[in-house]
Amino acid sequence: METLQERLKKRRLQLGMTLAQVAEKIGVKEATVQRYESGAIQNIKYHTILELSKTLNCNPAYLLCWTDATCSQPEDDICTITAHEKKILEAYRNNPDLQPSVDALLNIH
Repeated sequence: METLQERLKKRRLQLGMTLAQVAEKIGVKEATVQRYESGAIQNIKYHTILELSKTLNCNPAYLLCWTDATCSQPEDDICTITAHEKKILEAYRNNPDLQPSVDALLNIH
């Protein structure tokens, strides 16, 4: 079974990222990421695991070896939101005064 350290390195290499790129995105030094991957640092903080999973585009559960799936699989298509739908949702949230009109137009009660 793989370890957290192995999965960090494996995922980073799959994405073609350098240690420096990962370090910059999570706000630590390159040497720190190298120590995460080598196992020199074994107690990685929860917040850091979350930042690593975002940066490496995977589930925290994957990094922690709780699952072999790098990402959560949606149960159906209704769980996935396209980029266009995200823009619509953001515009809706940013314009509360227009929400009743949009709801009426779309027949949402």
